[in-house]
Amino acid sequence: MKSELNTIPAIPTAKNDHIRWNHSVKLALMLYRWKLVDSYESILQIINIHQKYLQQETFQPDHTFLPQLEEQLPKADGPRIWS
Repeated sequence: MKSELNTIPAIPTAKNDHIRWNHSVKLALMLYRWKLVDSYESILQIINIHQKYLQQETFQPDHTFLPQLEEQLPKADGPRIWS
């Protein structure tokens, strides 16, 4: 667990990293205030997980997936209800 905690940057390095860092700190503060975390190690671990989550690439819509699904469904006369 100590090696995971060392991967958290002390200060934001990229141009917009301060925004991500602020989001992570706000999340940790909210969880701490609601007493859902009990120690500083837990808070740092949550910040680390949240930072990794925020650094993921954003979803790119693919307009070919829905037509593929529609082809697999049986044909209906009326509107389809997606659930």
